[in-house]
Amino acid sequence: MPRLIVIAIAAILTIPLLLMALSGEMDDSWRYAIHKAKLDGLVFGTDIVFTFGPLGYLTYPVYIDRGLWLNTLLFSVATHLLFWGAIYYFLKRHRAGLAGTIYIAAGIVVFMQAITALYSRPNESYYYFYLFIFAYGYVSEKEENITFLGAIAALSALFFYIKFSYAIAVCLMFMAFVLLLAKERRHKEAALGVIFYFSFTVALGLIMIGSPGALAMYFYNSYAIVDGYVDGMAVDGPRWKLLAAVLAWAVYGGFFLLRSIVRKQFGDTRYLVLALGILFVNYKHSAGNGAIFEWDFFATWAIVFSLYYIIRADTGDSRWIKYAALASSATLITVSVFAFHSTATTVRQVLTSRAAQIQAAVELLKNKNSPMPHELNMQRLSAYYKLSPSTVELLRSHTVDIFTVDAVLAQYYTLKYRPRPTIQSYSAYTAYLDMLNARYLSEKGAPEFVLFAPKEFDSKSALLFEPATYRKILTNYSPVTKDGVFWVLKKRGPAVFARQEDYPPVAASLGSMVNFHVDGRYHMFARIYVKYNILGEIIRVLYRAPNLYIQFYGGGFPLYRYKFCFNAENGIYLNPFANSKEAEKADGFAITTAYPVFFNKHIKVEFFRILAQ
Repeated sequence: MPRLIVIAIAAILTIPLLLMALSGEMDDSWRYAIHKAKLDGLVFGTDIVFTFGPLGYLTYPVYIDRGLWLNTLLFSVATHLLFWGAIYYFLKRHRAGLAGTIYIAAGIVVFMQAITALYSRPNESYYYFYLFIFAYGYVSEKEENITFLGAIAALSALFFYIKFSYAIAVCLMFMAFVLLLAKERRHKEAALGVIFYFSFTVALGLIMIGSPGALAMYFYNSYAIVDGYVDGMAVDGPRWKLLAAVLAWAVYGGFFLLRSIVRKQFGDTRYLVLALGILFVNYKHSAGNGAIFEWDFFATWAIVFSLYYIIRADTGDSRWIKYAALASSATLITVSVFAFHSTATTVRQVLTSRAAQIQAAVELLKNKNSPMPHELNMQRLSAYYKLSPSTVELLRSHTVDIFTVDAVLAQYYTLKYRPRPTIQSYSAYTAYLDMLNARYLSEKGAPEFVLFAPKEFDSKSALLFEPATYRKILTNYSPVTKDGVFWVLKKRGPAVFARQEDYPPVAASLGSMVNFHVDGRYHMFARIYVKYNILGEIIRVLYRAPNLYIQFYGGGFPLYRYKFCFNAENGIYLNPFANSKEAEKADGFAITTAYPVFFNKHIKVEFFRILAQ
């Protein structure tokens, strides 16, 4: 009973967000867009290509439709109960004492509070932590339980339709789970696990996506955006992270080696092997996406070792392992707490926040027509967006797409939002994804208007996000007016054929300057081809993608630098950089990196131009 009380208190302190107000921040735009796509019946993988799938909207309880919000509420509560139920099951199975239970619960509460405060959402590991705990519980059983096995497979398959990167993590974990079953000569269960997993994956996909062809496109395009994310969102970080990567891989390898070589049954190493999927993806996320996420990685390790300490609690002949795990856990939790100290909240504040969330949810459940969520959204959005009444009236009855990262503006002004497939410009990480958007703007169903704001994100220029797509905007749309930061562009009548003049290819070296000249009568573009070498391909998989930059020069002097996107193969637009407000115009560029050892030293540039309309 005391153990159950502790877990119940911890669950109350970590009740997830039940209602999120929309704001003009970048992440809220794609949250709105995946809800709107679901509401409008867009097919994920073809109509919309994003890191989230058809069930991705469940992870963010924004209120744009009552039915969708009720789904998110049910999902949030069910996931939360499943998460803490799994923790309780784990502790009960290993006969954890009260002190150990309090320690585990406190560590997880601190972790979850910090993640929620930093990201306004639960950590990604929140969704699949219970999966490997369930899986560990299964391999620990001596008797087979096919129903339980099927449930684990079904839950694992579901992640392909929530977020593809989650699914890759869960797939790694599930395959490790199956290998462990096979290693312990439970071949029937191992085979059934694989069959269940892939059967549920296909069945769920056919239900939500449609035909086999559409499902295949969903997987292909989802993988393309996840793979492109590695390059597009990589940031420079401290070199100690590379040492952390080496240590992580050494630990992973050691766990697997121990299970393969040592014949004695070490049940606790099952747990450590099953943790691989979670640890690796959290590590990749932190290493590739900035300093803020590195504590996510360390905190997850802390919880893994905390639970490992519980596993060893009743093993008297290996106490040094138990205490080593406890020391590792305590150290990592301390480090994480120190990192999160600026966002720490008191228990009273936590309870007040949770009570407010529950109260708001109860009010919405009681009153179907409550204006509260709409007013909350409008209040937050009004601080970001101020289009003139004439612009809103011009767009009101027409279809609109919004570039580059302001989709939520459609919610604020109730516009007829018709998004391109890759809904956020910075997410068109590859030449292929960029071309999906470019082709869309050439189709009959392309939006009648485009709102374009030339913003920058993560040191990338908006004009470098989607080069082929921007070229279609230049040729297929014409400016009507400018309203604040937004250009209002209207679709031309008949499609315009833009005659292209090509220049001979230019061979250059990484880091060397490539000169160009812009004639104001033409739109000037440059296709830039840069390739990883074998070492680079390895490092981007095992650690993170090394960063590349495009440095512009004027008169031989550096002017400004942006992150280089590999979709530059589609032809980046050079005119704005040549006609900027800088003291000197750009007349050259170089592709630079602090890590030349990971790239082919030769690059190729193909200039071409199109007559300005």
